[in-house]
Amino acid sequence: MKAQHLALIIGLTFTAFVSQTKASQVNDEKAAFSDAYQSYLTAVKKDENIEQAAKLAYTTGLSFYGDKSDNTASLAINYAKAITAPRTISSKKM
Repeated sequence: MKAQHLALIIGLTFTAFVSQTKASQVNDEKAAFSDAYQSYLTAVKKDENIEQAAKLAYTTGLSFYGDKSDNTASLAINYAKAITAPRTISSKKM
């Protein structure tokens, strides 16, 4: 009986540890995505480094939301628009 009790305690402790670790990872991914998306919004507002910021927002969003999320699809569209955006004359290489 004591061995079963000990096994139950160890199992519950392990489950709690795994849950806490997973929650911490989700919070880290959420913070990384939030930072990347804010950088993207700032880049769009300033019209600077939009392609790099869109790529980072997309890749961190893909990690956070997964590849089947509508949010990931929207981030992919933002990145595609940034890549294909027409350049101004001053940004073209001469």
